[in-house]
Amino acid sequence: MAFKIHQHRKYFLLKYSGRVDKDLIIQSYSGLFNEPNFNSESHTIWDFTQSVLDMSLEDIRNVAEAVVSVSNKRSNSARSAFIVTDPSDKAIIETYITETSRFPVEFEIFEDIREGESWLIES
Repeated sequence: MAFKIHQHRKYFLLKYSGRVDKDLIIQSYSGLFNEPNFNSESHTIWDFTQSVLDMSLEDIRNVAEAVVSVSNKRSNSARSAFIVTDPSDKAIIETYITETSRFPVEFEIFEDIREGESWLIES
């Protein structure tokens, strides 16, 4: 259960490994806001291809509440790409996107990180 944040020229990459639960997601989101060059318009890629999401519906709602509570720190022009290959993980991310519909960031799901990167850069 681990994550790393990497800053790229046009986005921040959050790369996960192992089992990922709600506490790790909230921790990584906080870490993102503590990155010195992160701002309200920063794009993000959340790469879950080397991990397994372990969250119940209640966990997803708790994460969504935490994210929506800081929505004033994000811009409508920001985008987040989720990279998932496992169908169960994709269902969790789809539920998360639904639960955060009030959040000003545009979300999209991809199976390949290059596709997600292209989508972020085209904005």
